[in-house]
Amino acid sequence: PATLLNSVGSDHMTKTGAPTVATVLFGRLEHAGVSLPTTSDFYATANPGGVEGAAGGFHVGLLFRVDLQSGVASTTKRLISRSNGSSTGWVFQTTTTHATVAFTCYNGVGVLVSSPSYTIAATDVGKTLHLVGVHDGTLVRLYVNGAELGTGTAITGYTATAAATTLGSTTNALVSATVFAASGGHFVPTYAEIQANYATFKASKMLVAIAGKTEHLWSIKQDQSGSLLPTITDRVGSDNMTKNGAPTFVADSSASYAA
Repeated sequence: PATLLNSVGSDHMTKTGAPTVATVLFGRLEHAGVSLPTTSDFYATANPGGVEGAAGGFHVGLLFRVDLQSGVASTTKRLISRSNGSSTGWVFQTTTTHATVAFTCYNGVGVLVSSPSYTIAATDVGKTLHLVGVHDGTLVRLYVNGAELGTGTAITGYTATAAATTLGSTTNALVSATVFAASGGHFVPTYAEIQANYATFKASKMLVAIAGKTEHLWSIKQDQSGSLLPTITDRVGSDNMTKNGAPTFVADSSASYAA
């Protein structure tokens, strides 16, 4: 842009010449206005790959942009890691009316068990929620903006998945541009760590890894031309996500670095 606005105060910076921008980092993925994504607009890991989960415990977190309080019943927003046609893995999704959001896991016999649901309020519209879903080995929990919702739902076991982790639109689905996750019993975060992670998010509007407990951390980036990158790299491990279709991007925060 010709002018940069100071998002805290009122100062501007005016562009002189042709400064080089290496990367612009965006922090959420959403549809603009009333335009809905299709079933083919998403990023996905290779199959197998991504966040498989484990019976001993794991956690998944994301930034979730609330663009409406309720909506068309056929439009379900979800972040999904699940084998097609089988009962494995986990799902982060809203209800078909967008009224609630929950973290759901398949237990040891392939039956879905959901955390307590968070009811999306009118005051949430236009805001980004920091959501963390936790399977701690005995309970499925949901944290919203650093605070646990309810006391969790009992679960026995877990059916891990070899499916790809998908970020974006699947079955007219939509989630944020950043997800962090870990698998394995020793990776379950504490309540204090979740609160600290939320405090970091409030300060930076970006998710960061929980030290020693996060195996995956994806952030979608846009290149200089304004195009979405064909592949996004896991900043913690080595998994990549490849773009499918045309996910819609809206900036939540950005940073640029001169070459």
